[in-house]
Amino acid sequence: MMEEFVDKVLHSGNDDTKFTCWRPFSLDSLPVVEGFSSYEEFHDIVRTVHMDDYREIRRIGKMKPYCLTKHTHTHLLKKLPDLCGLWYGISVPDDGQNNWYGNVSFTVNFRSFLQKIKNYNIYFMEVVDYSASNATRLLITNKMLPLPSYDPHSCGGPWYSQDGRDWFLTDCRRYDRKYNKYGHKVEFFLELSDHQRASLLDMSSVDPVNHSDANNNQTKHKCRKFRSGQKFNTGECPFPYSVEETREILISYDY
Repeated sequence: MMEEFVDKVLHSGNDDTKFTCWRPFSLDSLPVVEGFSSYEEFHDIVRTVHMDDYREIRRIGKMKPYCLTKHTHTHLLKKLPDLCGLWYGISVPDDGQNNWYGNVSFTVNFRSFLQKIKNYNIYFMEVVDYSASNATRLLITNKMLPLPSYDPHSCGGPWYSQDGRDWFLTDCRRYDRKYNKYGHKVEFFLELSDHQRASLLDMSSVDPVNHSDANNNQTKHKCRKFRSGQKFNTGECPFPYSVEETREILISYDY
């Protein structure tokens, strides 16, 4: 195999979860099946947080950024150790099942967000392979960073954009063209100014989600923040609330 057609491993680890970060030989080589059949259209992106984070967001009046840590499972921790931002995913219909990210979802229209921040740069961060799934990560910022630029207008990457419409990759290969049979997610890391994070909050719809199985040991994805990795069986989430319980708390903030 010629060198230019070899995927590059960026980082791997097994501290709390086994993972491999890699970059494809070409940023438009990720679909399992070439063409447009591996894509679905999307309109919104979403960030879900726990109740303590929601209270802090309400207190400061803007979305609260977090810096990269070893639990982020990214090669950028060494390359850009002071990088802080917000993780967002593609918004899909809520199936009512336990949401392992937390209690409250902030959903924003993706096109409106891009128009608001203006003059942004898009960078390809990495693909992260886990034992049961993988995720492709893109970074959006107004800053210039030493990362590969990403062009969403070229089909074959995690996000494809054309004529004001957006699609995300649903069926992505694993490292070295291995088949990924366990599912794929697209993640956006938004590096924003204080003003932009305040605008992002103003643009967001806020909804309660189900987190009632956070401490249920029979649930596979219990709680990302308090019960993942080494804390899978030993940690405890202090906010194992149902949709109804969270909704009542949110209503109380409006009075």
